Amino acid sequence: MAPPTIPVTQDVEQKYVVNHAHAQSYLTVKTTYRGLEAERWRRYLESKPLVELGEEYANYYASFFNALDLMRPLTISDDLETNEVTVNEAYVIEGLWSKSEDAYTFVVSGDIVDDYLTKPDLIRRKTPFRFGTEGAVRQKIKLSLPESWEIEASNHTINGPYFEFQSSLSKISAPGETLFDKTYVEANYFYRSKKRHVEASELRQYLGDIDDAWNSVDYEFTYRP
Repeated sequence: MAPPTIPVTQDVEQKYVVNHAHAQSYLTVKTTYRGLEAERWRRYLESKPLVELGEEYANYYASFFNALDLMRPLTISDDLETNEVTVNEAYVIEGLWSKSEDAYTFVVSGDIVDDYLTKPDLIRRKTPFRFGTEGAVRQKIKLSLPESWEIEASNHTINGPYFEFQSSLSKISAPGETLFDKTYVEANYFYRSKKRHVEASELRQYLGDIDDAWNSVDYEFTYRP
């Protein structure tokens, strides 16, 4: 999804095996840091014991669901030759679905990319607002949904003077689609900053682009048993 000339310094792939509300669901996460991001995260990851890091990462995802537990311990691989650090996580999720009256709802979010869609605390200002990161951020979410689902494809792009943002949702084909009555869906997100600051006089246009991006960060799935 990223243009080939833009280095992706943070690459996240999240895979959900989604089951009905009465059953457990599963999530695996693979995050690859490259270049300066790898060097920054290498220092951070080396500062804490692996068990403590595992709890820290698990607590982040636990904030999205009613209950979450480790499926297997967090692992880290460090390739100094390519300057890449890869973090692998795996979780069992209880209560992935939220119930409202007679319907169950589950929301996937471009949470990693969303972290870069920031606004200043002080809107009325005279100084520039600093934002963004070096390189690009890419997030892919793959979902295996129970039963057949009608999926409305979506594609949204912002390519303004301050940052580039893309989000998309589409149904994809995968083994077992017919045999196991599954629906496979993929959500893709991409972000890169074109500047590292916004002048105070240009802030309103930047804020409008952020609001526009926020409107296409989440995708909701609903079913009635």
